[in-house]
Amino acid sequence: VNHNASQSLKVERLYLPGQELLGHLPDELTLLSDLTHLLLPHNSIQGTLPPAYGDSSKFPLVALDLRDNMIIGTLADGFFANSQTLEKLNLGVNMLVGRLPSSIFTTQSLQSLNLTHNNLTDEVPVEISYLASLTSLDLSYNLWRGEVPTELGVLSRLEHLIVGGYRGITGQLPTEIGKLTRLRLLDISNTKMRGKLPAEIGNLLRLQSLDVSNSEMTEQVPSEYGLLSNLQFLNMAQNKLAGSIPTTLGLLTELVDLRLNGNNLIGPIPTEFGLLTDLEVLHMQANELNGDNWGRARLDDQPDGFAVESQQFQWHIANIFRPARGLESCVIPCQFHCRSDPNRRLFNPDIGAVHDGL
Repeated sequence: VNHNASQSLKVERLYLPGQELLGHLPDELTLLSDLTHLLLPHNSIQGTLPPAYGDSSKFPLVALDLRDNMIIGTLADGFFANSQTLEKLNLGVNMLVGRLPSSIFTTQSLQSLNLTHNNLTDEVPVEISYLASLTSLDLSYNLWRGEVPTELGVLSRLEHLIVGGYRGITGQLPTEIGKLTRLRLLDISNTKMRGKLPAEIGNLLRLQSLDVSNSEMTEQVPSEYGLLSNLQFLNMAQNKLAGSIPTTLGLLTELVDLRLNGNNLIGPIPTEFGLLTDLEVLHMQANELNGDNWGRARLDDQPDGFAVESQQFQWHIANIFRPARGLESCVIPCQFHCRSDPNRRLFNPDIGAVHDGL
């Protein structure tokens, strides 16, 4: 609330998270002509969005955050027709249905779009590629079907991309994703996508979190992923990946959490994994990993904190992870729950959130 020289009050920001607000959104809020940030997440607001909320000539919103409410229905075709100021829109965790209105793709000012956990249908819209200013896009956990559009590769400003969470998404992960060189988070998990993981993802040198788990990816893990030097979280679990684990993954020295379990991987765990000194979580169970002449070392050769359930793995694993002084507790075979600094936080941005900090 600003107090200007004429002593009149100007309401520019309304932030009421988790206040147990009930009822419908009133049209009268549009009478607050100076309001730019309407932030009402984690309440029980019901009904549909008033059409006036999308008209910047009447209601010049910059940020609209209604996530985790009970908003229902479809977004009207013309809802965003006159929205020229909106930069951040978060309607995640509501009960929206149907298709996205075509007018949303004309909102060139939009930088952050979060529609996660609704019941939106049809294919992932190709027209999202028209939103050239987007830095954060979360379309996960809807009822999309079809393939991830290759056109997403033109969104060169994207830093966070989350698409998935529904088995209706099929096809292959487009190689054009490798053009999004500003990405820090990429999550296309829990789908029926199949085929080879694109080696082009190795071009995303700013990437800190990559999740392609619970899908149907096949063939080998690309060795190019060893170029992702800023990666902290890597989850490729529950796919159909085959072949050996690339030794280049040992170059990912920022890794805190690595999950390769539930695939068809073969061969030994690379000795290069001993370079992963920040590793706290390692899941590799349910593969076909093996090695030669393991289990010949004495038990007292193991680093402190190793709990070994398989004599076959104890010597091999103990010597690989001897440099990883942060490891305090590991359970083997092929599944590790490792803990080092309990205060360390994984990269986990609040995707698309609009609040006082944005």
